[in-house]
Amino acid sequence: MFLRTFIFFWLFFICVLANAQNDKVVDSLLQVIHRKSVADTTLVKAFNDLGVQYAISKPLLAKKYIMKALAISEQNNNPREIAGSYNSLGKVYLYQDEYDTALKYFEKALEINKKSNHIWGQASALHQIAATHVYSGNYLEGITVLEESGALFLKKNDSLSYAKSLQTMAVAYKGLGQLSVATKKSLASIKIYQQLNITTGIAHSNFQLGDILSIKKEYRKALPYFKSSLSVFQETGNFKFILIIHQNLGWCYKELKEYDNAIKHYEKALEIYKNKYPISNSSYALSMLSEIYYELNQPDKATYYQKKAVQELNSNKKMYKLGKAYTYISMGTLFLKQKKTDSAVFYAQKALKYTHKNGFLRAKMDTYHLLALAAEEKNNNIVALEYFKKLAILKDSIQELENKTLVYELSAQYESNEKDLKIKQFEKSTKTKQKQIGALIILGLVCIAFLLVGGKKLRKKNKQKRKLEEMVKRKNKELTANTLHLLRKNNTLNNVKEKLTNLCNTPGENVYPYRKVLQVINFDEKEDQNWELFRELFEETHHGFYKKINDRFPSITSKELRLICLLRLNLSSKEISKFLNISPEGVKKARYRLRKKMNLTTKESLEDYIINI
Repeated sequence: MFLRTFIFFWLFFICVLANAQNDKVVDSLLQVIHRKSVADTTLVKAFNDLGVQYAISKPLLAKKYIMKALAISEQNNNPREIAGSYNSLGKVYLYQDEYDTALKYFEKALEINKKSNHIWGQASALHQIAATHVYSGNYLEGITVLEESGALFLKKNDSLSYAKSLQTMAVAYKGLGQLSVATKKSLASIKIYQQLNITTGIAHSNFQLGDILSIKKEYRKALPYFKSSLSVFQETGNFKFILIIHQNLGWCYKELKEYDNAIKHYEKALEIYKNKYPISNSSYALSMLSEIYYELNQPDKATYYQKKAVQELNSNKKMYKLGKAYTYISMGTLFLKQKKTDSAVFYAQKALKYTHKNGFLRAKMDTYHLLALAAEEKNNNIVALEYFKKLAILKDSIQELENKTLVYELSAQYESNEKDLKIKQFEKSTKTKQKQIGALIILGLVCIAFLLVGGKKLRKKNKQKRKLEEMVKRKNKELTANTLHLLRKNNTLNNVKEKLTNLCNTPGENVYPYRKVLQVINFDEKEDQNWELFRELFEETHHGFYKKINDRFPSITSKELRLICLLRLNLSSKEISKFLNISPEGVKKARYRLRKKMNLTTKESLEDYIINI
């Protein structure tokens, strides 16, 4: 139970802390807005960015700056900038855990970007909507929206934003317990970051992989991923993630019972809290140290850190709701281990208030588990049974959610496979066309070489070349025109036949004249002399082709020879069916018989084989 509490607490802590105020950025932005002459576009961006920077520490000031940006954007009637301001307002409310309000502003940004046909703006707004769903525990909805935003980022060739979408998707799948899928998404994001040579992106994804391994209790395997990401963030001076990684390393070493290493990392985390983030809540790290010293049988130190953790937890009003809930759970767990059941129940009830309000199933499940164990400790079996029942119901809800996710993932995989198949078919068709073009190029080169070598005078060579090209063009035009004529004629005859057949079946009509006309049409189809003209034209543009086919396959019939010619012209099965006046199923059967006569395997292409003859 406690492992999940720890992991998911830091999962959401990362999402919020990663956007905490950066003093250097703030100073730079303040200089921009205080300049005497600044372009409106620059000013709007500076106000929006300032708002995002103050979103956690000073939300009222953040909204004030963003509203200034919005006023300028509306005055200039600039849809993209208006959407950008709504996006920034959404972030402020998101960081304050006001998810419904955040969604309202993100959806406004999306609507404006759709009206102005701003694709990247749509992708960005969708990504924020998805992130809001993920942070509020609505993982499945978040994944669905992330798929949509990711597709738009790819459409705009924005690989970096797509990699970030994959990272957020990994967080969502991790929240659903789909750890294998979360791993795939993290690895996919690493691949993109490596191509773009973005080391910080790789470090973020490595951290996620370490987090996944921690959830799977593979602590030894998780260590190198955390250490790899730690070295990158130490180089860049990103203390927010340095803090987070030290606490994760402390957790891994604690579970491995390597307490000296665990204490070292938790103390480093506390040092960063003290020097860099004094307003942040360090109660979790303090409670972890208390638990370690409790395991080491050092009650004085354990009590010291426990008191500090309680003091920190109760004094800090800025800690966001879900983080506070998980910290209450950790404190309750610690008191339960010390057999202080009343204190354990007190903190569990505080945690339950936040988990109930925000609807986080896993946090609520951990709280019910803690309350059930506390009731058992007090020999109150009836109360314990009630909490275990609630726990079982929640487990079923989570299992149902995970099953839905699995179905969704399988559906997405199927769609992906379908897309891959279409791409392969397109590549195959492209290859065929390239071969045809290559054959024509070779034919042209041979003709040119023949003209250059065979003639003595340049004028004569050019004249012969032009005549040959004109003849080939003329014959090709005649062949194309004749083919189109046959297609149109067969279509017309089919339509007439259908209408005559309907008339023949009409009661009370004199059907004899109609049947006579049908006989003429059927006869005309069987004895169509235009095929001879088609054959002559085809032989002129594909010299010796008929002979090659008859030499290789003596048993080929005249109808099969017609099919071969049409396949050589790269006509589709639908076009061939109209040309030969047979059904598409008839074309399929004819192709099958032809493949058998030519001894082709299922992997060999009939069209490619005929084109290469």
